[in-house]
Amino acid sequence: MNARVQGISRAARQIGPILTACWRAWLLAAAAYAFSRFQGSAVSWFLCYTAMLLAAYGTALALVGIAFVRVRRARAELTGTAGERLEVVLEVERGWLPLPYLLVEDDWPPAWRRWGNPSAFLLPGFRRRLRIPLAVDPAPRGEVHLSAVTLRTGDWFGLVRVQRVVPLPGVVRVYPRVWTSAASLFCAGPLRGHRRSGRRLRSEAVEVAGVRPYQPGDPPVRLHWKLSAHRGQLLTKRFALSPDHEEVVVVFNRAAHDYRLNDEARFEAAVSAAASMVVGALAARRKVTFVSGNPACVWALGPQEAAAHRRLLDHLLTVAPDESSVFAHTLRDVPQRVGAAHWVVITPRLDGEDLSLLRRLAARGEDVVVCWVPPAGLDAGAAADGVPGSGTAAAGERRPAALAALAAAGIPVYRTTERGLVRLPVGGGVNAGGQSP
Repeated sequence: MNARVQGISRAARQIGPILTACWRAWLLAAAAYAFSRFQGSAVSWFLCYTAMLLAAYGTALALVGIAFVRVRRARAELTGTAGERLEVVLEVERGWLPLPYLLVEDDWPPAWRRWGNPSAFLLPGFRRRLRIPLAVDPAPRGEVHLSAVTLRTGDWFGLVRVQRVVPLPGVVRVYPRVWTSAASLFCAGPLRGHRRSGRRLRSEAVEVAGVRPYQPGDPPVRLHWKLSAHRGQLLTKRFALSPDHEEVVVVFNRAAHDYRLNDEARFEAAVSAAASMVVGALAARRKVTFVSGNPACVWALGPQEAAAHRRLLDHLLTVAPDESSVFAHTLRDVPQRVGAAHWVVITPRLDGEDLSLLRRLAARGEDVVVCWVPPAGLDAGAAADGVPGSGTAAAGERRPAALAALAAAGIPVYRTTERGLVRLPVGGGVNAGGQSP
């Protein structure tokens, strides 16, 4: 008895959507039949049979027409680059019943719908296989999990409307842009534009340049046991690395206060600069320590450490300006965790304590490079947001006091543009084209 009740309930659940999809067609067929019985002419019966034929075709369409349509993604996992065109390809295979039309819609997030159309209107006819490229241009950075595709069909008269949701999981990862111009900073020896560090470097990393406090994860072979016993705390050796293996510390400013008014384009430029610096340093066979906002988010990367490199790229995939503490706290804390190295600081603001800490690093002999991220759409005559004390030095040129102070301390300053990084001339000036002379 229970099995019979369950069977009836299952049939009712299947018949319900079919009746909902075809009620207009059968209502028209019933009206045509009543009219034919009343009129009795050949024309009225022809209209009745036509309406019944449309209702029968609509029922078949609701029963098996869309149920036999198969759809899949050409690639379940897709990767792209921010700012470039991205295509999500769907492959559709029609069943044995011809379809008047087919509307395919993917479940894109709102950020994608701003730059592309997630739906496609098809006229399959007698074609069994169709390929649908859905493009988003430009693709925003981020990780998107797609879950389903909606299929819609019906007749040309609007009497039958059938819809089916097909679970179709997929993952799309859009990584930040990497500017090849950043690789030129990491030539052999000190960073480009710097004085040579006073540390003597041998051809192999065998010379102990100093010690630093022990950090969890340091290999025991690098511990300085004699000095640790003398001072009563664990100390780790710091080696003088060869020019091809010097350490580069990339510090990324994620403070929410510094990206005011939710300047999305400005933060995206900062993320691209961070990715470019890390990739450029690794390509030059440098050891890289990447610090993202909170000092707890630290990655130690080597040229051959593919797993760590992938984790870092996944971090940059979804990173956001969500750091509540000020950037000065990060700059003050990182030198206590990392030994002597080349410093690359990526920030949209240069004032107050941030400027003082950078000049202090340079004063103690560290190599420091600043990558400044100006507001989106900043032209040559616009004021430098986050760089107070701007003053006009000449027609079409700005010389912010903070940039001039960094140049006076021997700290090169690079500015992000749409095409990459541009070295600012000495004194922090920017000419009318945004390029260095």
